[in-house]
Order: sequence, then structure tokens, then C-alpha cells
Amino acid sequence: VGDWQYGALQGPILSRAYWSSKLAEADALLPSAALSAAADETRPDAAAVLRALAACGHAVVPVFIADRGLDAADVQLACSLGFPGLMVDTADKRAGSLFDVVPIAALRRFIAAVRAAGAMVGLAGALQRSHAMALADLAPDFAGFRSAVCLGGRSQALDASCLRDLVDA
Repeated sequence: VGDWQYGALQGPILSRAYWSSKLAEADALLPSAALSAAADETRPDAAAVLRALAACGHAVVPVFIADRGLDAADVQLACSLGFPGLMVDTADKRAGSLFDVVPIAALRRFIAAVRAAGAMVGLAGALQRSHAMALADLAPDFAGFRSAVCLGGRSQALDASCLRDLVDA
């Protein structure tokens, strides 16, 4: 699990596959592999984080970071813990949109599982105006757009004309 910069009450859930590759990258850079091994031992797994978020006493919407796929067991656990909603996003916006990194069938399964649990479902991940039809088909309760509403890239300010174009899509 990593930091989520857009809100204290959103907890990102990253699959072990995501962290494994990051630890391998760190091993190549660190003078001692013991540092990353120690980090791996002290970092809680997704199930522990989900349980902690569920017990925190606040309405939290966990965000599954799906760059390396969605772990069905973690999704099922999250669905069983009574969160008001669950969301899927991507971390590496350079890798493309959510639709580039997660198969539609996997997104459909995620949405169905979350809805079966009675929770809201959200999708995000470098979404653009061109994704409007796919989003309408999947019908999430909410969708996150940053890239699509900023003129000149996601690190720029929000742009009213981009937002209007998105609403009109």
C-alpha cells in the first residue's frame, strides 16, 4: 500500500505484484538488498490494510491500484467489510488509461462484485473524453477524471472548457 495524495479518506490498495516489481527496482538501486527486504517485512499486505481501513471509524473508499491487475481475493475481502464504495485507479498514468491496463471483463467483474455487496463503485485512471461510451456501458456510480479536464496535462490547472467537453460527451 502506498500514499494517496488526493484525500486522507481514500486508501489505495496495491497488489503484491505491483510492490514486488518496485522492490526489485529498489534492490537494483540500493547498496544493500537488506533495506528493501526490511521494508517488505514491515509493509502490511492488502488484507491487513483493508481490515485497518474498515475499522478506522470513518467512511473510507479504498482505491485499488490496478496497474498489475486486480486481486480477486482482495476485492472480495473489501466487499465483505462494509465500505460505502470501492474504486479502481492506476498509478502510472504514462502506461495509458485504465482501459489500457485492465481488461473490460475484469472491470465488469469488479463492478458486479462491488454492487452485489451493496456499495458504490468508481473508476479512474487517465480517463479521457474518448472513454465516455465505455464508461456509460460499465455505468460506475462515479468516475475520476484529471487528465481529461486539464489543458496541457494532468499536472496543469483544471480547464472549464475541457470540463464542458467532458460533460457534453
